[in-house]
Amino acid sequence: MSEGHFEAAARHYALAAADEPNNAARWRDLARAGLLAERPIHARRAFRRLARLRPNDPRPVVEIGFTQELERDYDQALATYLEAVVVDPEDAYPYRVLGTRLLRWGKADEAIEPLARSVEIDPSHPETWKALGLAHHAAGQADASESAFRAGLEHHPSDLGLNLSLAALLINAGRFEPALEIYDRLIEVLPRFAAAHVGRSLILHELGRENEAESALIRAVAVADDPARYERRLQAYRALRRGGASESETNTPNLDPNPNPTE
Repeated sequence: MSEGHFEAAARHYALAAADEPNNAARWRDLARAGLLAERPIHARRAFRRLARLRPNDPRPVVEIGFTQELERDYDQALATYLEAVVVDPEDAYPYRVLGTRLLRWGKADEAIEPLARSVEIDPSHPETWKALGLAHHAAGQADASESAFRAGLEHHPSDLGLNLSLAALLINAGRFEPALEIYDRLIEVLPRFAAAHVGRSLILHELGRENEAESALIRAVAVADDPARYERRLQAYRALRRGGASESETNTPNLDPNPNPTE
């Protein structure tokens, strides 16, 4: 497996599972090898055997749903995720998977309930709070979206995704001062996060504090791993302030308020 020989690994795991048919670990290894070998049918068979050995564990059932997604059988995958929830109604994981999949499939209204249940059971997963906030937002429930992001931040105050999502929500609502506070806190924790300095620049520009907005872009250039990218933004903003460039040329008014730190 570690060398990437997934077909050969699957064959060896199949022999091991045949030798120890009641050993759940053998079936899990076989199933995962099947997934890595891009054999969802074989993986599904092994996950089903694992599910029979662990009837109170929803994870093998969830992973059966993953194999169905690989085959683009989304209706059946949804039914499987609903089945996983029933296996253990007190486990946050199947609710999380169900909710995030519904959100991904454009069913935000339906995603809210399982995501809310997941964070109720286990509030320790920041991505679930973020998904809940996004589901509320997609469903047109701005207040509930903000509440979800803020509730998640109470548990995970330094989580980047939650902070950026809340900041974007506030910016889109024209609430620039509280959004600026979020970026200020982020920079205290992540002073070399260039995209946060760009976010601050956007907000400061909207607040009419152009000197500070330019200074924020200067700081982004200073800390960025790819300073040329941010230098272009800085020069475009300077041109905008001089009146020598169009809005489309500078792109400054359209800066992404939720920048991707991996870009």
